[in-house]
Amino acid sequence: MRVLSDISARSMTYRASKSSIKKLILIRPDSPVKSNTLRQRPERKTYSITCKISNYEYLRDGSFRLTLQDLKDTTISMIADIPNPDCDVMADCTKLEEIRSVFNNFMGQYRIPDTELVEEGTYKIQGVLFFNPNKETQISPIIGIKKIS
Repeated sequence: MRVLSDISARSMTYRASKSSIKKLILIRPDSPVKSNTLRQRPERKTYSITCKISNYEYLRDGSFRLTLQDLKDTTISMIADIPNPDCDVMADCTKLEEIRSVFNNFMGQYRIPDTELVEEGTYKIQGVLFFNPNKETQISPIIGIKKIS
């Protein structure tokens, strides 16, 4: 999970480009990804997508991992993370207040307590592209979330 505390987060573009899950999962890293790989060119942008949230997982560190579904093809999905804003690694995060707001909104408004489900509907998600070492493209962190229908 990336939390925008790395050195390259300070030179990121935070004006979101409109995209879709289908388009984002086709973006490939510039070079092979390892656990210590620096942020690559596509990971220095934020993206805005409209999607469904099929479920979420509450992680041991208090973060949430969401499974997002493409609106046009629900067989296409990707992972997106909402980090726990109170985790130690968040201390140097450039977007801590935005992430805290997303975390609190998700906790209070969108998730259904005692389940791994969220309120059904269409969501607008804004976040940073992240290539993880398992060759999965995901959004981490989410810096904006809004239910739009």
